[in-house]
Amino acid sequence: MDEVPNLDYICKLSAGNVTIKNKLINILKEEFPQDVINYHRKINNNELIEASQNVHKIKHKIMILGLVEDYNLSIKHELSLKENNIFFKEDFEIILKKISDYIIKIQE
Repeated sequence: MDEVPNLDYICKLSAGNVTIKNKLINILKEEFPQDVINYHRKINNNELIEASQNVHKIKHKIMILGLVEDYNLSIKHELSLKENNIFFKEDFEIILKKISDYIIKIQE
């Protein structure tokens, strides 16, 4: 089943406080694109250990967006990169694209 990103967890964290909700969304909108750029830079330079550190940071944002299966795949990708293996790279990049597309559409 293909998961769909959502703001359920952010809404729960903000407990109805619109200011907090918007602040969390803004952090996500600011940080995620830069995280993806950093990840791709490390992958393209074959710096897989460093790329695993980027995945580690990104995976928490994946979970915040309610993507449990994608989070689990990101764990596998992170561990795989630490072993100099890019087996999960294509699947992980599909997740990044899905989240990037979603973040662009989020309205505060």
